Amino acid sequence: MQTRVLSEKLLSRCAVTIQMDYAENWETKYQNEPSSMYYDKSNTTLHPMVVHFKRDMDELTARSFVEVTSEMAHTFPTHYSFIVQLLNNLKEVIPDMRLIHFITDSPSSQYRNRTIVNPVARFPTLFNMDETWTRLESGHGKGPCDGLGCGVKRKANNLIKSAVVIRDATEFCKHLS
Repeated sequence: MQTRVLSEKLLSRCAVTIQMDYAENWETKYQNEPSSMYYDKSNTTLHPMVVHFKRDMDELTARSFVEVTSEMAHTFPTHYSFIVQLLNNLKEVIPDMRLIHFITDSPSSQYRNRTIVNPVARFPTLFNMDETWTRLESGHGKGPCDGLGCGVKRKANNLIKSAVVIRDATEFCKHLS
């Protein structure tokens, strides 16, 4: 509810909301895998992000992004690199972006810990824009990031059923881009 209200009340075309959450890791699969492949699987981390912003005529627009990596640590340095990459992409679409409302869940290992304090405090200096953080309580329910992550994993699973081989994060990106 709070996410929808915040997105709908974006005051100008300079403000955006970015909702993000880690998806459950995707494990490599093979269409006809021998039992020995059980020990030779790798995992891929998916980090879906849904961005809401106002476009021409003040029309609310949503864009979805999924960062993919073989890094299994769901820690702040990992998702900080996702944020930097996302902001670089968004600056092309929304050049006058000046305020970001981040919406995340609140596990202390990812978005709410001592390693995030310094970069969050320096965010206006580093990126030349302001930010706010909304951390949802545990058990907040499913959101758009969960649906996005599920859809990407389903597409990967369907590709495997059609005999496509996805062994790692690089091949995952190649086949699902």
